[in-house]
Amino acid sequence: MKLFQKTKKQGSTIVFSSGVTLAVVVLMLFAFMYVRAGGLIPKRVPVRMGAAIVQAEVVKTDAAQRKGLGGRSKLPAEDGMLFVFNELDRHSFWMKDMQFPIDIFWIQGDRIVDIRYSVPPPADENTPLTVYYPQEAANFVLETNAGFAEKESIQIGDTIEFLYPVEK
Repeated sequence: MKLFQKTKKQGSTIVFSSGVTLAVVVLMLFAFMYVRAGGLIPKRVPVRMGAAIVQAEVVKTDAAQRKGLGGRSKLPAEDGMLFVFNELDRHSFWMKDMQFPIDIFWIQGDRIVDIRYSVPPPADENTPLTVYYPQEAANFVLETNAGFAEKESIQIGDTIEFLYPVEK
């Protein structure tokens, strides 16, 4: 069977063989799976904070958000991790499996609503984990290397700008 063989003509519409129909259905299925898996969500988004631009890795899935930066030995100086949430809430964070200190920014829309400065990693695996909550609800959280907020003079109430659209 030829894939693009005309089978019959009905009025002004040409009907192709079932091979073409199957190919179109398979292509649409793969496209749907790609989008559902986050394929159209940018993996990195530049975020302007004051005069600085942070190259933020975007995490949206529950598993990726639970892991966060845990298990990594470092974060490049200009990088960060952006957590994208579908709902506005007081999203909590901990330092499980962290190996370096970070600054945590809770963001509502384009405004920083809370900051935790230089949050230390646990002393060892037996140290009870502190859970950090923001003062206000947020729909984004950005983690950077410790000292970034102080170095760039970032404060609560400052606005940020996503230099590439971030879908929720």
